[in-house]
Amino acid sequence: MTIFSELSKENRLAKIYWVISAILGSVILTVSSTKLYLIDGASLLTLILLTMVVIFSGMFPVRILGTHSVITPSEVYVFLIALMFGGAAATCVAAIDSFVATCASSKRWITRIAALTTNATAM
Repeated sequence: MTIFSELSKENRLAKIYWVISAILGSVILTVSSTKLYLIDGASLLTLILLTMVVIFSGMFPVRILGTHSVITPSEVYVFLIALMFGGAAATCVAAIDSFVATCASSKRWITRIAALTTNATAM
């Protein structure tokens, strides 16, 4: 099943919202990713290790009862990365975290992409 066939099941306003949030989040994520080259070698290694911890903890999302939402224990690491490396690195890691958590909890690609891009926009 492709993204467009999943999106064809949604109403017109939902499609517009999804496309706008996907484009805006992609632009923000691209800009944040380009700012990571300013991080020096030792700090970059620390960032990579923390990102791996975030990915591992994101594989085990905790579902909030009575909702379709999930949270992950890695939110603490995202705030730590924001304090240590700034907003650009935290945006990239938070987007990775939301994508991994959504892959573990949803089978729909439009949900996975929307989680990644809206999280990047929110950061």
